[in-house]
Amino acid sequence: MINILIDKIIQSHLFLRLKEVVENGPYHNHEDVYSHVLKVKNAALKEIRADFITNQDAKDRFQKFVNEDLHGFKRADIMILIALLHDIGKILY
Repeated sequence: MINILIDKIIQSHLFLRLKEVVENGPYHNHEDVYSHVLKVKNAALKEIRADFITNQDAKDRFQKFVNEDLHGFKRADIMILIALLHDIGKILY
């Protein structure tokens, strides 16, 4: 379900306008915001797998936490949506 929602967001006319916003700064090196937010979303997907946690007990607790249900969505799904939409206001530029 979350993948369908993400695909709809990424393909929406308004979201595609982020391709027209090019920034240069610490987090954008002459990069359009659309590409940037997709990179951040992909980084979040990677981090949710918890490969960075070496202690198995801590890793299990983290995975339990991110997979907890919050009103029909896993916490991980919400984290991915936040990563994807963190610069959405830049559509207004």
